[in-house]
Amino acid sequence: MHMPNRGAPVARTPESRNEHPAPHHPSHASHPAAAHPTAVHHRAAAVAPATPATASEPVAAFPASSVFSLLLPSLQKAVAEEGYTTPTPIQDQAIPLLRQAYAAAAGSSQQLIYATILGILGDPTGVPSLTAAIAGAPAWDHGYGLTSHRESDNTFSTLDRLVLALGYSGSPEGVEPLVAKIGQLQPASELSHFMALAMALKHHAGPRSASVPLIRLLQSPGFTGHDLQEVADGGHIKLAPRDIASTLPDTNLNAAFKELLVAGLLVHCGDAQGLGRHILEQYSRGIEGQFARYAQQCLQTTHATP
Repeated sequence: MHMPNRGAPVARTPESRNEHPAPHHPSHASHPAAAHPTAVHHRAAAVAPATPATASEPVAAFPASSVFSLLLPSLQKAVAEEGYTTPTPIQDQAIPLLRQAYAAAAGSSQQLIYATILGILGDPTGVPSLTAAIAGAPAWDHGYGLTSHRESDNTFSTLDRLVLALGYSGSPEGVEPLVAKIGQLQPASELSHFMALAMALKHHAGPRSASVPLIRLLQSPGFTGHDLQEVADGGHIKLAPRDIASTLPDTNLNAAFKELLVAGLLVHCGDAQGLGRHILEQYSRGIEGQFARYAQQCLQTTHATP
């Protein structure tokens, strides 16, 4: 049967404070090294909900003879639920050919291209290349925040895209390198780095080792308290000076997104002190609809740590 082209998993996320949410695709197959979502307007961003670790992983839906068996069990389940049983010949060849290309690639930079594509497709073949590249980066590269004017066609940086690919690969070997990158985040780090880590780590049962750097961020001066409970609260917001359009970050919007992402990740990774849950509860009662809905979803899909 004919099967339409389908990209990487999509996270339905809060986009802005005034807009309805829309799905974002963290990869574009047309560019081999791309792992970033479609363009967003000046009040939008892709934020991955922090989903909890389930009691058991989804059971594989396809036999080992099917190319679909190379996908993560959760993706196999999604494909099966859509009623697809047989891929087209081109789709049947795609992942095996990418694996062959990865193995035959000349040099680490070429291998990294194929490793990124494979990772986004849920295949762990290129994880050694991804972990080496991420661990070899001594600091985060230039990322992107939300502005009223797009600075470029990128939403994620080069390192962000490697982080996404490593997370989407589903490989347990990718967890600690991702946690290490959390440790390199600072309150002033660009929003795209926080988004990439949130989207990547949602593919793993919450690693408890991530709790320490996440708590450090939340306890940093000025990092929390950006939720709005009343319309009058807006009077204290520090907005970036701008005309009709500007490349300057919307200060409070970026700060609120970071706070919400870190709180959600902390709950996902083991919130023993209840700090992340408290922040989510604050946002869930706020007047900013998309942030409130995201916080409510996190609270509904996670369980308090005993």
